[in-house]
Amino acid sequence: MRLSIIIPTYNNHISDMIRCLDSVYDTAYQDFEVLIIDDGSKASYQVELDQVETRYERLMVLHKAHAGVSAARNFGVQKAQGDYILFVDADDVVTKQFWRDVWKIAEDRTLQADIVYGLVNDGRADGVSVCNSPEHLDEEGKKELYRHFFALGCSAFWTREGHVGRGPCARMIRKKLALIYPFDEKLAHGEDAIWNLDLLSKNPSVVIIRHIWYQVIGDPRSATRGYHADFIERLRAYLSVLKSYEQPGMERDYHQRLFEALGEIGRTYFLSPQNPLPWNEKVKEFNKMSYSYPFNGLLENDVKMGG
Repeated sequence: MRLSIIIPTYNNHISDMIRCLDSVYDTAYQDFEVLIIDDGSKASYQVELDQVETRYERLMVLHKAHAGVSAARNFGVQKAQGDYILFVDADDVVTKQFWRDVWKIAEDRTLQADIVYGLVNDGRADGVSVCNSPEHLDEEGKKELYRHFFALGCSAFWTREGHVGRGPCARMIRKKLALIYPFDEKLAHGEDAIWNLDLLSKNPSVVIIRHIWYQVIGDPRSATRGYHADFIERLRAYLSVLKSYEQPGMERDYHQRLFEALGEIGRTYFLSPQNPLPWNEKVKEFNKMSYSYPFNGLLENDVKMGG
């Protein structure tokens, strides 16, 4: 079972990349390749990446014009030679437990499902993996997982050790499935959540291994975590697409996601020290936004409920 590990990067700190790679190569398992996809970084960082390439076996650095993380991931899938795809962010790490489970998956064909999910620890859990048996999801289980990705609200996929994340990491996807469902390059926010829903729409075979595979470390300076003047419009575009994935009985889940989005906007946009607007202008903008699509759906729902 050959694994292709794809790491998109755009002007990360080279020390973060080396930390990530050290975690990837901390294994005796040999049947894998690593593709670093440089999304048009500055010249000095490209030179550092080319130097790093010489330090690790089965590592290839591919440079491309800047087009965003989704385009970088899609490019990596096209170039991958493995049976399975694993995405890793350059400022995070994979765990030793992940590699222990890879050995088991490689040796046990019953575990080689279309998608094999592990758990993410992002600091909200204790991060200690307990011994859990792999779980094959039936149709009802996959419906619950779909709902979880839609609103990240299903307790069945949260444990004290970690959770099945809504991002693209801590999961192995058959390459042929990843080729069918690329990331939406038009979305600048939430593209990974939509991608997860797309994957499940094919009704794939699914296995969950409730062990910590992935540790989020993250760099607050990262492009995906910083302030963006157009953040509200990015989020609005994602929520509009997400609405089309709503299934019968999931209206409440969509409203939950809208509430979550308001919190994201508050933290990432209005409360950011990089936001140049004076406080009174922020209040005006927030009120205007609250009465516009799709957030006005919360107010309409409140009226229906008699609020």
